[in-house]
Amino acid sequence: MTKPFATKKRQLAALRQMAVRSALFDAVPLAQAMSRLQFVQYDPIRVPACAQDLILRHRVTKYRAGDLARCYDELGLDEGYLHVYGAMTQELRRLVQPWATRSRSNKEYEPKGLAREVLQAVKASGTAEPKGLRETFGAVRSTNDWGGQSLATTRALEELHYHGLLRVVRRVSGKRVYEYCAPDVAPLSPNRNEGLLMFLVRTLAPISLASLAATYNQLRRATGIVGDRKSLLAKLLANGDLELGVLDNVQYVWPAQLRAEGEREDPDRVRFLSPFDPLVWDRARFTHLMGWTYRFEAYIPPASRKFGYYAMPVLFGDRAIGWVNFSTTRGPLTHEINFASCQLAGKRFIRELEREVVDLKRTLTPRE
Repeated sequence: MTKPFATKKRQLAALRQMAVRSALFDAVPLAQAMSRLQFVQYDPIRVPACAQDLILRHRVTKYRAGDLARCYDELGLDEGYLHVYGAMTQELRRLVQPWATRSRSNKEYEPKGLAREVLQAVKASGTAEPKGLRETFGAVRSTNDWGGQSLATTRALEELHYHGLLRVVRRVSGKRVYEYCAPDVAPLSPNRNEGLLMFLVRTLAPISLASLAATYNQLRRATGIVGDRKSLLAKLLANGDLELGVLDNVQYVWPAQLRAEGEREDPDRVRFLSPFDPLVWDRARFTHLMGWTYRFEAYIPPASRKFGYYAMPVLFGDRAIGWVNFSTTRGPLTHEINFASCQLAGKRFIRELEREVVDLKRTLTPRE
């Protein structure tokens, strides 16, 4: 059902606060945080740390960069592609796999040719990585999904992993190490579509219907799920599982319980957010709710950058008020704050900013 708001200003504030409550929660142990998140996005750029570490540092007690990698196998995680690539829990993995074949979504996948030989090799050895397989199968290269060239064995490993026959058990110097994963013979959940849709809504709430359609369609192409998204959405709204609101003619949906959670207890907290944080990921929502347009510019020519190579939005309470850039080129970690509009950097902000800088430096300090 549609939930009205008293005024546009209150509506904007309510949706913005809802977005912060949905994305952020009080720091808990890593296992508990991953159980709640179920998925965390990966990105290899390390300025000042990888995306997964920057995302988890706000949600995990005393988190240090690399903790997810160190505890990855212990937590039973797997890497995989959802709406983006990252680490997911086994619970979520069982929901999204088996993946569809790339050619026909209704056809069961059967490895052939090099993929079948690679699968047999992994079964025999227990684990495998591209470098080790190169000695067995040679260094033949093939065109990857981005138009570049990759080892044919690497492509075979990725294909087998995509279809759930291999699991990424760990990484060594950034390289994936795979192990055989027996196919799950359990029947697919009859509520698979509903589970995936609710996962997306919970992760990105409040999410516009336009963003939900685009993101859900990415999932459909990968998983081969069938069914009408609009009918499922209508059912969840009618059942009271989801609620819907409208701001500036943009329709947003969110889990019904999210509105009842109330305001956060730390309205003055300053946080540096990863460009891939769930709170930032939907750029259209960010612009609409925060009042300014943020852009990720790592792959933009330096002369065309407005924000910086790896500008991180700065959250003050429930408002993204600007961005920060970090540098280590001159030794110690340094930072530069930029405001999206004219802002008064009062004592509360300066105090919380200093605390956040100290906390980030602690996160980047290696564990002994």
